[in-house]
Amino acid sequence: MRVDGGANCHVFNEEKYFLTLHKTKISVERALGTTAKFDGIGLVAFEAARGKLKILAPSYLSLDEKVNTISP
Repeated sequence: MRVDGGANCHVFNEEKYFLTLHKTKISVERALGTTAKFDGIGLVAFEAARGKLKILAPSYLSLDEKVNTISP
């Protein structure tokens, strides 16, 4: 499993991970002055350990990202 421990939000690159998803275009200015563009926002659930579900909110959909904030 890959986890970006410095992330202050969660980004996923496929709609299949979302429990709920509101498709909308979102632009966010990063601290370094660059802009991140997202395709939606919603809730993602994952099993952190057997029987232990975690909800990640807010989670953003970015169809341009190659990897997720949390990847198997």
